[in-house]
Amino acid sequence: MKKFMLSLTLFISLHCLAETPETNEITAYIGTISNQQIFMTLNNKNGTVLGEYFYTRYKTPIALYGKITDSQLSLIERVANDDAYIEANTVEDTITGTWRHKEKTHKFHVKALSKSYKTIIKNLTITDQKNTGKTLNIIFKNDITQSIDIETLTQTTSIIFEDYTFDGYPDMRILEIEAGGNSSFIYFNYDVASGKYLTAPRNQSFSKPQGLPQRKHHNIDI
Repeated sequence: MKKFMLSLTLFISLHCLAETPETNEITAYIGTISNQQIFMTLNNKNGTVLGEYFYTRYKTPIALYGKITDSQLSLIERVANDDAYIEANTVEDTITGTWRHKEKTHKFHVKALSKSYKTIIKNLTITDQKNTGKTLNIIFKNDITQSIDIETLTQTTSIIFEDYTFDGYPDMRILEIEAGGNSSFIYFNYDVASGKYLTAPRNQSFSKPQGLPQRKHHNIDI
């Protein structure tokens, strides 16, 4: 009986120390509105979506905001003093729908340049090790598991998935400290061969694909 109670107490204690991390996913897309080529990035945080896109002909960023519910994506963009709307459906790595501004409606179609982390990861939890930091526990879709010890100075654990190595797979960075508007991250690259995350080299550069120029609102007639 004592052994049972001890095991139950230990299980409850460990369960209480586990948390679900806050996750963001930043994905780059290429595609078209009507017959014009576009490049787009979206940041999905628990269904709230922020992002921007530009027509490759003009290279001027246009801000986007909206939400995704199940597979339905709704975005709003500012066009001069008015709004344009994107209503689309997401299927795996493809988003298809319509772009609408007043009486004008055009086909909208983009394809992701990388896989979503949800296609390779089944579950993420954080275990608090009290005085020795935290452990990120990952269960992959193929049931491979990985535990990564991390030390952060944040109250909650924030993870951003983004393909910054441009190999088509989601890499990972964990917010280490945020103060005075400055953020520091711990970077991990997804390794296809092992199916796990490896600590990124210290001298690795982290840039965005086709870096967006300074944000401006652009009124374009298409």
